[in-house]
Amino acid sequence: MKTADVLVVGGGLAGISTALACARRGRTVSLVDSDQRGAASRASAGVLGPSIGRGPKGGRVGRFMFAARDRFPAFLAGLREATGSDVPMVHGALELALNETHFAELRARVTALPDAEVLGASDVGALEPALAAVAGALHHPRDGAVDVRALRAALDQAIRLNPRITVIRAGATSVNAAGSEVSLTDGTRAAASHVVIACGAWVSELRGLPRSLPVRPVKGEVAVAADHVPLRQVVFGAGGYLVPRGSKLLVGATSEEAGFSPDPSAAAAAVLATTVRTLLRDWPADAAFAGQEAGLRPMTPDGYPILGPDPEVPTLLYACGYSRNGVLVSPLAADCLAAMIDGDDPGFDLSVFTAARFGG
Repeated sequence: MKTADVLVVGGGLAGISTALACARRGRTVSLVDSDQRGAASRASAGVLGPSIGRGPKGGRVGRFMFAARDRFPAFLAGLREATGSDVPMVHGALELALNETHFAELRARVTALPDAEVLGASDVGALEPALAAVAGALHHPRDGAVDVRALRAALDQAIRLNPRITVIRAGATSVNAAGSEVSLTDGTRAAASHVVIACGAWVSELRGLPRSLPVRPVKGEVAVAADHVPLRQVVFGAGGYLVPRGSKLLVGATSEEAGFSPDPSAAAAAVLATTVRTLLRDWPADAAFAGQEAGLRPMTPDGYPILGPDPEVPTLLYACGYSRNGVLVSPLAADCLAAMIDGDDPGFDLSVFTAARFGG
């Protein structure tokens, strides 16, 4: 039987970040990675945008989300030190108002966002000339986006280079009642003093958990614009977003209840085409996308992560249900889990994210 201090089940961003955080604290780690087709990060634009929208800006949820965003520069610096790889980031985000009613709503929210700046129509045009005419915007200078493909490559390299981490190329089928042993699809078992469940959208397929976790797959799709559009920052509006990534432009994102089907669809492409035509000044009506990706977001009923130890089996910890914020929360969530495994204060009140909030 394979043994380690910590067993992480799931090789997505949540699982890899947790494995690295535990290894930094001197723990030996086994990482179970079956490389699921349809993993959410494969179709992620890497948005780091806790300021955007009507979600919580204060309280325990808001504090955690903003801290997760602010954790990223140091997290990427640590990856660069470990691997020599630079992961590109886009700094700054615009939240557009296409009409005066929406602009009034944005101005009303700015009091809860001390870093936000209200921009009039002419200011938006001067900042991003490629955008279509708008009523105004909020500028969020500390939000932005990270290049997820480069991030994933750097994380994979960090795992390979870390002597404390062993990768098990298999799937997990069940967990024992003590939360210390996992059965694998290759017929073997793996054990540890602590087990972290980071299975993404597939957590419901893992047998033996102390409780049912209400995590379901929701398909999200992004498209790659064929021609480079000179945007300098992330742009939100018209129900979607634009993210510059090197010479490309990502257009996102759809949301569809499609089970575990990870295939891109023509219907999603049409929705994304409407988004880019609405937001950009000179986007041709017949322009085609250069590519399209789909991934399965692990959604919870309230859209918040399930994070921390099981209330009944404290050696079993959850890092799942990250919903639409998987890229954003993974590094900070990993720090918190590694601290809790060591018996340390994670620095945040994570009770709002407990699995017990769903009963069972």
